[in-house]
Amino acid sequence: MPITPAPARRGPSRPLKNPLAVAGGYASPTSAPGPDPGTLSLTGTSLTEREATIAEFEDYLRTVNNRDGRPYEETSIRAYLDPARNLDKWLTANGIEGDFTIADTTLLNKYFREYYMKRGQGGTHTLQRNLIQLFNFLQRERDHLSPYTDALNRYAEVKGRPKTLGMEFVDDLLEVTGGGRARDFETARDHAIIRILRSEGIRRAELLGMVMHTPRRT
Repeated sequence: MPITPAPARRGPSRPLKNPLAVAGGYASPTSAPGPDPGTLSLTGTSLTEREATIAEFEDYLRTVNNRDGRPYEETSIRAYLDPARNLDKWLTANGIEGDFTIADTTLLNKYFREYYMKRGQGGTHTLQRNLIQLFNFLQRERDHLSPYTDALNRYAEVKGRPKTLGMEFVDDLLEVTGGGRARDFETARDHAIIRILRSEGIRRAELLGMVMHTPRRT
């Protein structure tokens, strides 16, 4: 019995809109009227202006390098995105509409104060330190004046007992790993790891992401 092929599925009659393009205000003049200003359409779902900005901010973090010239670790990306999402929820709960550019210094002072009352000084310091990345992004990409001014109330880091290894213990580790005189690769590698951790103080994820390579000879 012959099989009749199914008719080919027709594509959309006109190109789908880029929600970020609509957010930037440069939709095609021949396109149909855009969605409601408060929401942006993306494959059947709705994004608010702030959600679209967060999505754009995430794409940005995944396409640039950090100050050390390496791609951002996943933990760092989450550390910068979560404060943006938390601020979005707070603005929504307080009935404040618009993009993140609505958050001036006075509004952020209120936000951080309420966060401090719930999470304490240490959590507020971390939130404040990581949220600045969102406003640095807005300043670079949209020429938005950052609300991190001298009038912003800063929350200092909580000072506690340093969680570090004793210097004598570290010296013993360096000696056990060859003391800089190792002749095999594994011992020399372990010695370099201990020395970098002591002298540079980099994050564990950054250390694990380091790759050894042989420089080219010119």
